[in-house]
Amino acid sequence: MKILDGKVVRDEILARLKGEFAKLAGATKLVIIQVGVRIDSNAYIRQKKIFAEKIGVVVEHIKFSENCSPEEIIEKICASNADKNTHGIIVQLPLPANFNTDEIIESINPDKDVDGLTAKNLRLLMMGELQGLMSATAKGVLKILDYYKIPIAGRRATIIGRSRLVGKPVALALLASGATVTICHRQTENLAVITKAADILVTAVGQRNLIGKQFVSSNQTLIDIGNDVNLPEVKPIVGAITLTPGGVGPLTVACLFENLLKARIMKV
Repeated sequence: MKILDGKVVRDEILARLKGEFAKLAGATKLVIIQVGVRIDSNAYIRQKKIFAEKIGVVVEHIKFSENCSPEEIIEKICASNADKNTHGIIVQLPLPANFNTDEIIESINPDKDVDGLTAKNLRLLMMGELQGLMSATAKGVLKILDYYKIPIAGRRATIIGRSRLVGKPVALALLASGATVTICHRQTENLAVITKAADILVTAVGQRNLIGKQFVSSNQTLIDIGNDVNLPEVKPIVGAITLTPGGVGPLTVACLFENLLKARIMKV
């Protein structure tokens, strides 16, 4: 059983990005917009700031209270869209339940959408375009599979989870890479039968120990994004697995900054 270590891949990307950003004239800036206070969001943003500092990128972290209006957030996004010194914009998700996430995400200029979540960028992915500003998590999944030479084309890939942030973009990325893709969700019947038939199984639910031995099969590649896997049960069975933390998470951050570099170069 092989451990797919995302930190190793991240560190190689970090070294390359540091050199690439250093070649550019002037600072590269990422705007991170946070609404409310969530412990997990704080942790994710902290990791992004640490990575940015290591590669010489400026981060502007803008915080709004949960009591702010959507118009306040959109106004700030529009100002960042217009700012020629801002090269990328992300809204830290999830937003509080009283906000329309689609409305806020769609206010980001797609050319600065380094999370790859606007309709324009998702549409490009849907059309099979892998060179645009793709979802950083989906890109991270492709990166780790490529690094460890796990083939995608012609393989059966099953994704558990259909969120806009993870499940759907990962499914589209694997489909564009030549996999036969199945998306499962809470209404899926006979889940174990479907997951065991997959060559590549991606879990993105966020439910600890959801995936036990009855859901996996011999020599399968298991990509655990949502910390859903009962590791002691599945480890003796599968052929390769990402750990959480340390699997796709570090690559999501690295791929976000790959997108930022792409967005910056597109405007040079």
